[in-house]
Amino acid sequence: MLSQKGLYSNSVRKILYTGQEECSKRGQTLETGQQQQQQQQQSSFLHTSRFEVNCMDQESVQLIKERLDFFQLVSSVVKLKPSGKNFVGSCPFHDDENPSFSINAEKKVFHCFACGASGDMVAFVMRLHHLSFADAVQKLQSLSLENNYSKQSTSSQISEERKEPKNTLTVQKRKRNSALRKIKDALSSACDFYHQYLRRDTERAVEARTYLLERGFSDSLIDQFQIGYAPLGSSELVNYLLSKGFSSDVILESGLGVASKYGTGLFDMFRDRIMVPLQDHEGQVIAFGGRVFPYKSNEQKSTFGPKYLNSSETRVFKKSEILFGAQYLLQQKEKPEHVVIVEGYFDVLTMNQAGIWYATASLGTALSLRQIEIASKLSKTKKVILNFDNDIAGHTAACRAADHLLEAASRRGIELYIALLPEGVKDADEFIRLYSASDYIERVLNNAIPLVEWRAQMALQDYDGSVESKTRCIETLGNIFSKIGSASYRSQLAHYFAERITENVDDPHRIVSTEDQILRIVRKLRSRASNKQENSKDFVENSQELDPLLSSSYDESSCIRLVEEFFLRIMIHFPCVRQRCAEEVYKGRFRFSDTSLWELWKWLARNGLETYSDWNAEKLSVALEAEEAELYQRHAQLFSVNEQLLLETMDPEEAVESSVVYMQRLELEHRCRRLLTRWKEIGDEINKTGTGRKSRLELCRQEQETIMEAVKAERKALREWKEKRRNWIQRIILQHTKTTAATK
Repeated sequence: MLSQKGLYSNSVRKILYTGQEECSKRGQTLETGQQQQQQQQQSSFLHTSRFEVNCMDQESVQLIKERLDFFQLVSSVVKLKPSGKNFVGSCPFHDDENPSFSINAEKKVFHCFACGASGDMVAFVMRLHHLSFADAVQKLQSLSLENNYSKQSTSSQISEERKEPKNTLTVQKRKRNSALRKIKDALSSACDFYHQYLRRDTERAVEARTYLLERGFSDSLIDQFQIGYAPLGSSELVNYLLSKGFSSDVILESGLGVASKYGTGLFDMFRDRIMVPLQDHEGQVIAFGGRVFPYKSNEQKSTFGPKYLNSSETRVFKKSEILFGAQYLLQQKEKPEHVVIVEGYFDVLTMNQAGIWYATASLGTALSLRQIEIASKLSKTKKVILNFDNDIAGHTAACRAADHLLEAASRRGIELYIALLPEGVKDADEFIRLYSASDYIERVLNNAIPLVEWRAQMALQDYDGSVESKTRCIETLGNIFSKIGSASYRSQLAHYFAERITENVDDPHRIVSTEDQILRIVRKLRSRASNKQENSKDFVENSQELDPLLSSSYDESSCIRLVEEFFLRIMIHFPCVRQRCAEEVYKGRFRFSDTSLWELWKWLARNGLETYSDWNAEKLSVALEAEEAELYQRHAQLFSVNEQLLLETMDPEEAVESSVVYMQRLELEHRCRRLLTRWKEIGDEINKTGTGRKSRLELCRQEQETIMEAVKAERKALREWKEKRRNWIQRIILQHTKTTAATK
């Protein structure tokens, strides 16, 4: 199976990004004049040159952002209305009929809940005007100089906007807020009632406490999650709430009581159950989950109702918008690397008791996009691991999540993984009680695989070797892979599963043909989706990927040129690896096919290694423009820096190696395609020759055999390339781990 650590995933991007500080400590930053810039005053900084803007550090960019008013900047293109602490309006990045675009003027960030666009002030300008990072900063710098968007000019306007809803708040809205407040107060009172009842000395309350203790739940955990007990009586909670002054309507609306069929009064919704309160992100109780437990005094007596019973949806509780346990993660000082989603709240309780504090529950198998978004925001890396129950319902839920949520999650940069339990173990709670928390982390969570790969494996199980099943399998794989934003990841998945489908076939052309069939379906489906949302760009597809070179939208020459340009960028911006770059070319490990880029490399090798060996990119660009003006004009963009380059070159030595092995792979694939084309031509020639000309027929077959051996050799080289790439990623991860440990 594909190694999730061997792919250019978002988590690896973050690992590379966190290495920027370490890289700068080694003196491999992109600019040499940072100390002088830090000594300048704010006014003088705002008049820096274009190159200095491109190479500015984070503090400099932050200085520009602080000078500008985000509310005024956005309101110049979007009509904003106040909504609590934020402002909302129609999204400028897609056709937004229902306003779903929100900004926080204080934090200077935006987010669209429809298309997923989000970011800070620079990201807003980049998206709005289709600019690079450097050009967006340049534009913001110009705006700050014009002083059209200063804080002072709009502070009074924002204050007026804030006051407006208070003056125009309707009576109806006041009544609605008051009703919601009463419902939440009733739920909070019920939580206290259940929690206190658990401490009573009644027979069933004692049995409830005993049951919780037998499951390993400590008193501190019971208090932390406010676990309680709903008494057996038919209306004990209802009578308690009525005595507290809550009306029958509030009790009914809160889902705590049900009306009698005969109109004789209200009855408790939950009876004789262990009660677990469900809270929103503010820590307010909005619903309950109840679980039956066995009788100790009379083991033959059966419990009443379903094993688990949750509150019905109310005005304050929408099951698809809540993750049990999320509110406790919000209280932590630091975000976890990933968040685990399980089915039940008892799984979460067991995991928390065992020290796995980053667990949440979806309250069943009906997982929603909103729940995945909540989980991703709680983690550092936006990585979410699904660990549903090991039964048919759990597997069906995982397939449903892959089929319906992968595409939307991919657009939002969320990584969905699935952790599989061993045979015979029902859920996470049972695994931890049978083994241990460390075993659960080591054997289950650490072996989680990308959800898309697991879903593809499930589709492959239906393949029995027949033509019909192969067609169905290819269509299913194409549909699954079309939901992934990264073109390079799609290409690798298609290649891997094409090999799986044709693993018992000696014809290498079948592998290429099967891979092409899968990718054609992918392109067709993605093209159809893009036509439906022509103005809504795929955020992940157009994000700053580390691995854009294998996209199906690039032809071979475009891929090669991209690698060559990247190689030259490293050589331009990092003097410490210029000698290494030159050696790679001299040894023949890296070759230029573009004549103009080859001329630029020769100039850099001649001047960057000798005359201007310690010069940074700015000085090199000035020298090149003076000596070779035409050459500079053709490649001036290579001398500027953007976020993508910063992300890809946290370790310049590894970046050089990456570009070299990429070029080797492109050359290997080119030779494979050429050999397979010739192999097919010979096959056609054999069919035309017939048996009459035996000597010619024998020569063709011999050439075919030679080509087959060459193809096998090339495929072996490709496998070696993949192994080299995997080792490269592992070195990056190891380096990051050591750096993090040293920092701590």
